[in-house]
Amino acid sequence: MVGIAAGFGMSAYGIYKGNQLVQSLSSKPTINFQTTHYASRLEADGVNVNTAQTDVQAVIDNMAGSLEVNAPVSGRLEVDGVLVEWRAYMLKDGTVNVGSIFPVK
Repeated sequence: MVGIAAGFGMSAYGIYKGNQLVQSLSSKPTINFQTTHYASRLEADGVNVNTAQTDVQAVIDNMAGSLEVNAPVSGRLEVDGVLVEWRAYMLKDGTVNVGSIFPVK
């Protein structure tokens, strides 16, 4: 599993610019999966959509303190024997929007 986070000056469950706390995340983020954007592509390659989303959620939960508002993040992981890539970003309210999960060709 590989997760790549874009950002700067961040620590667990808080986002800092310099020494100033910009946003505090007291718990793991709420994740909004845009399932209709990618479900058919995953299913066509034999990937269970729920399994893929659960695996991506686990990665994002572990990176929660490294997420920056509106900064895109992405990663790759293997789900059901298929390498998939996911893309997400955090909204101002702390919700993480996952817009894409797709098989890597």
